[in-house]
Amino acid sequence: MSAEGEPLAADAEPDLEHGPCMQALSPKRRAFVMAMARNPMGTHTDWAKEAGYAKRGLRVRAFETYHDPKVQDAVMEVARASWLCMVFCRSLTMQSIQGV
Repeated sequence: MSAEGEPLAADAEPDLEHGPCMQALSPKRRAFVMAMARNPMGTHTDWAKEAGYAKRGLRVRAFETYHDPKVQDAVMEVARASWLCMVFCRSLTMQSIQGV
């Protein structure tokens, strides 16, 4: 268990849906990263609230979570994956239009 009472990633079952950076995070921090991906124009507090952090100390916890290097690595991992997916989908669309 982490200091926040969250199960550590090693305690959880394997997560085949996410990459290694996301798998290294607690479920709550993973939810924070996914909230960022869904709402990139939001604030730290918005993302923490959506991830299910308690109201008490929300702004502080949001700031700490956002600035955690492991969270930043996971954000980059998700961004790269969504960018690659977008490029791949566009490539498939262009192939179908061209009849390749």
